[in-house]
Amino acid sequence: MRGDSRESLRHTGRPVIELDLGILVYPPETDGEPWRATFTENGHRRFRQGATEARLAAKLEKVRERLSVGAANMERPGRDLIAYYLDPDRLPIGQRWSRKHAHTQRRLCERFAAPVIDAVTCQDIKTSHMQQIVNAAPTAGEGDRGRKAPAARPGGLREKVLGHLPDHPDAEFTPHEIHKVLSHSSGAIANTLDTLVKHGDAELATEKPRKFRLAGTATAPAGADSSAGSDGDLAGAA
Repeated sequence: MRGDSRESLRHTGRPVIELDLGILVYPPETDGEPWRATFTENGHRRFRQGATEARLAAKLEKVRERLSVGAANMERPGRDLIAYYLDPDRLPIGQRWSRKHAHTQRRLCERFAAPVIDAVTCQDIKTSHMQQIVNAAPTAGEGDRGRKAPAARPGGLREKVLGHLPDHPDAEFTPHEIHKVLSHSSGAIANTLDTLVKHGDAELATEKPRKFRLAGTATAPAGADSSAGSDGDLAGAA
């Protein structure tokens, strides 16, 4: 490793290699000792070591990348990045998402982004990870989807139905009622609602007629024991 060599201030006679960004490297004093390095990041003194000079240098590459841009949060997991993206306070008040759009983004992140980058350190997220997310998510479709329905990408109808339900959390709908709003065929909407039920995003409210509602919005039956309020509150919060 290239840097300015000097004597350690703490240990007389011990050589130290001073790199850029305040990184200090300590070569081994005896055979079998590892190469060591110290640096300050986010106000804390930190350490790295490697069995050889080359292995330590490889570890310091990530350290130098973070220090050069002052990005200590790059060591946090991808799940924190997703949480930040979905945080409504991230944007100015005038630019915040609608409830419908926020719900859609959360579901997309849960289904497609989280399985790929949830446990990956932010610094290690590469273009290949993002491509995996894109490949897994619905992509643009081609062709006419029917006279009454506009061209839509695969999964697009599911997103529209999923976006419609949160706008009316206390309501129950038949496929035909949603058809009047979205202009897609009642049959396609019925199939989409069945899929949402399987995924836990919607619930079948009644069998005859078949009516659906947003999952987790069922109203407690009249006369229910009010002493169960604590559990009910927790269920509603979930």
